[in-house]
Amino acid sequence: MRTLTLLFVCSFVTTLLTAQNLLHKVAIDDDNGVFEYQDSKNNVVFSADTFMAMPAQKMKDVAAFVLMDGRSFYQFRNGKQQPGVYFWDNWYDCENDGFIRFRDTTKLVGQYNGRGEIAVPARYNELNKLTNGYCFGLKGSTKACPDLECEHYSWEGGEMVFLDSNGTEIALFDNNLFFWDLDLYGLSISNTPSKDSSCLHFSGADGKFYSIPYATQQFIAWYQKTGVKNLEKNALKQLNYYHGENNGTLSKKRWWKKYRSAVNAFYANTRNNPSVVVSNELISDLSPGYAPFTNNCGELHPKHLVFEVLATDLKKGLDILRFVKVGNTYCLIELEDE
Repeated sequence: MRTLTLLFVCSFVTTLLTAQNLLHKVAIDDDNGVFEYQDSKNNVVFSADTFMAMPAQKMKDVAAFVLMDGRSFYQFRNGKQQPGVYFWDNWYDCENDGFIRFRDTTKLVGQYNGRGEIAVPARYNELNKLTNGYCFGLKGSTKACPDLECEHYSWEGGEMVFLDSNGTEIALFDNNLFFWDLDLYGLSISNTPSKDSSCLHFSGADGKFYSIPYATQQFIAWYQKTGVKNLEKNALKQLNYYHGENNGTLSKKRWWKKYRSAVNAFYANTRNNPSVVVSNELISDLSPGYAPFTNNCGELHPKHLVFEVLATDLKKGLDILRFVKVGNTYCLIELEDE
């Protein structure tokens, strides 16, 4: 695959990257994994230690410390340490909106706030990241293991719970609710029910009515009506970087000729019936263009959902267009072709 990557430099991205008071990781001995954390004035806040797992690139309130001597703990900016580092797929959790997940000695999951206090008690089989002040949790489920090692497992039975950052349970669902396609940053709460078919609607225990957009459905509606000229216009305003074949570059004129030809062919083929997936959990090798949309650990931030539009039967062999959500719209960030 050859990949054309667009890096968009928007004002919101500049704000994100220049956030004050972030600690940054500094390599003391990169070969042996010895790092320390310094502030913006290069003062050492957490002195050097040897990490078994690569520590977070930046720290706002908390980061996971997984040391070669076998210890693992959350180190909070205020100096507090807490146990229960949450691992998922052999990697530690990263702070999101001032919260981070932990797993207690009973293997249940809760969330700490940025001060190292328990915000959500550990009473869930699983929790997703607290996002915009809310998250989904699974409780009362039984782990089903296909093999003795139980490296890959599923949860059977139980309930899906919608809760807030205080641990208050707002609503219950069957555990087959596919919450990965829900955009919690688009959540709205009202005193009357909504009729918007592009959202999940439910009433809460507090008597309020909640609406959460189906991310894929809303993206498809935008994609079908936006028009290829608007795709180009949006990219043209924000284009800053091109990373081409063999790590080289193309002239702007050549790049735009190639880009416009590819996008026009792709959009003509997919506009009426696009095949779309939310790919945030699927992208493992991020190109440099995604850097402004990642969290302190280099993962895609839940606020910036990435959508893949898949194409077939294109003479040019173009396979995928990727868009990143930017506020209330979407920017083309990548196209892949053979």
